[in-house]
Amino acid sequence: GIVNYYAVLEVGDEADEAVIKKSYRSLVLKWHPDKNPAEREKAEERIRIINTAYGVLSNPTKREKYDLQRNALDRSKRRDEPAKPKVSPKVSVPKEFIMQPLGHTEKFVRYNDKHTSVVTRQDVEVNFQDFFQSTKLSLWWIPEMNNLCRIRALGSKARGDRRGAAAGLAGGLNFFFRVATNAESEVILLPADKGKKTDTVDLVIRESPEYDGAFRFETACRRGHYLAFLPPTHLRIVSLLHEEEGRVLDFVLMDFAATLKFKDLEEVLKPLAQEKRGEWLPVSHFRDSKEVAIYFQKVLKKPVWDTEDFGAYFGGHWVDWEYDASKEVVRLRPVPERLGQVMRSAKTVEDAVLAVLGADEELSKMPLPGILKAIHFLGAPPGSDEATKDKRATVCEVERVKLLRNLPDALLEAGKTGAAKVEHPPSIAQFLDAAERLPSLMCKEPTPDILEHRKEALRQLLDLAAATLQPPAPVQKSSAAGDQVDAADATASAKDEVVDESAASDVVAAPLRKVNVGELTRFLRLSGIKVHDGVIAKASAEALAKADSATLMKVLSRAASIGCEAIASAAAAASLQLALANTAAKLDEV
Repeated sequence: GIVNYYAVLEVGDEADEAVIKKSYRSLVLKWHPDKNPAEREKAEERIRIINTAYGVLSNPTKREKYDLQRNALDRSKRRDEPAKPKVSPKVSVPKEFIMQPLGHTEKFVRYNDKHTSVVTRQDVEVNFQDFFQSTKLSLWWIPEMNNLCRIRALGSKARGDRRGAAAGLAGGLNFFFRVATNAESEVILLPADKGKKTDTVDLVIRESPEYDGAFRFETACRRGHYLAFLPPTHLRIVSLLHEEEGRVLDFVLMDFAATLKFKDLEEVLKPLAQEKRGEWLPVSHFRDSKEVAIYFQKVLKKPVWDTEDFGAYFGGHWVDWEYDASKEVVRLRPVPERLGQVMRSAKTVEDAVLAVLGADEELSKMPLPGILKAIHFLGAPPGSDEATKDKRATVCEVERVKLLRNLPDALLEAGKTGAAKVEHPPSIAQFLDAAERLPSLMCKEPTPDILEHRKEALRQLLDLAAATLQPPAPVQKSSAAGDQVDAADATASAKDEVVDESAASDVVAAPLRKVNVGELTRFLRLSGIKVHDGVIAKASAEALAKADSATLMKVLSRAASIGCEAIASAAAAASLQLALANTAAKLDEV
């Protein structure tokens, strides 16, 4: 069924604009991911649906269409009879329209080249005009039978057409299908060839038998087969008897002229910040602009928001915007930073693939949390079963290799920033997860340059992980001017000095970030760990002191075999202490 956006915003169905706005502000503050670090994924999902709900209910046109669809679905659940249509589809269907599957108010039937899909605005990286231009449809009526028609893509051209198809004029491409028993048919765009393919393009449009204001399209060549939306994005011809979860047979046909009302505020705000992307701008830069005034007047039909309203909006759309409430300034995140936020919010392998697929040079500048999330989703963990490997195999190899090629530059950039300077530094477990999954990013027959990229990426991952184990460099005074050295800068530069343990041997170190025995064992399985032997030994000393004898012997054996002398010595010392303690305990018993 349709999502109850009123319930999402915790308001009643009759709530006015002020109540909706107040609730939205409160919910954004409550669920902002940065305020919920322990439940970040849950908070991100909540913010996503909250933003969608507010985008619909704050727009009069969207709210009206949403209420109509919701009421139609509710009426059907109550088994109420839908209102009788006053006119036939030939009269009631707009000459130019857009199609939406009933109950999916943010999805539109769209065509690209000769393919069709059912997508949201966020699914396609194009501007407002280009998105809706490829949703523009019309019906070509066939006189041989009542309500017989073809769905045409307006603006499309068949071979020999001098201009794109227009409402009321012949030509262009039609929705094309092949009906097969007990099988779905993909819907694509093809010319009708002057009636030679009537069984693959002709449909009968009828009012929905269940929902008021909606329509169904049945194939003319075979009864009981209908145009259907199959989640997440498919447009198909299916048998009425072959039910699938989430299947929608009913469509709402909306006048194309209404698409202007579907323009999002984001499409007005982003161009205003594009020239100064990444720079902090006062909220007044947006609030007082002519473009925003026109949008509020013609689309939202309400006065322009105040600063607090804009602040709530920017806070809720944190993937694209960073808002500083104390200074009332906001910045549009640079493309690499935004990609990192998108990747960080990814929930599935498919999300990560789409992000990588749509990225260009920004992949090599993506922030560290996004890098680790990308590797996590596109790579497979070591020792995966065949089912997991097969699932990862479905991920396009091109995207995996594309990510791997950009990793050395991206990790190098992250190293310059310093892993410890990230707002929420990754855990040691996250670094280890990425390092273990790196090999699975390679193609089946890797070339020498791919192998080199993997080797370099692993080296830099280990460098970054080791850097987070380093204590902050002590604040020192310059012998020349007595100026203090910035501790954070010293920490960032310390990464390049990890190998030289003796250089810092006389410095009293602050407490290290701890490494547990499980993490230590994972470190020891990775190639190239020897260079960070001393740092990891110090960070795992406390865990080794509490380990049992069998675990200590395993660590000692593995560390010694790969030349990690400091870790081997720490394990040996811990083992000796354990043996002495056990001996003392036995003597006490005697």
